[in-house]
Amino acid sequence: MPLFGSMSPLQIAVGLFVGLLGMAMFVYGKKAERPAILVAGLALCVLPMLAHGVLAQLGLAAACVVGGVGLGRVFEGGGVA
Repeated sequence: MPLFGSMSPLQIAVGLFVGLLGMAMFVYGKKAERPAILVAGLALCVLPMLAHGVLAQLGLAAACVVGGVGLGRVFEGGGVA
């Protein structure tokens, strides 16, 4: 059995990108003490393991980023820019 099963190179690349984005958001949220960004980053790290389609990964990643940043601004007093 191949290492990545039946995943296409595009699926692997998108999963890697989403995971790296999640790691960056997690580290930023932890250092800046912004829990909404931290949780969104954690969700993005787990997302490639749960959603296998390219469009599903990109759509859910966009929702996590927008949700994390938006909730961070609302609940952490940043206001709406």
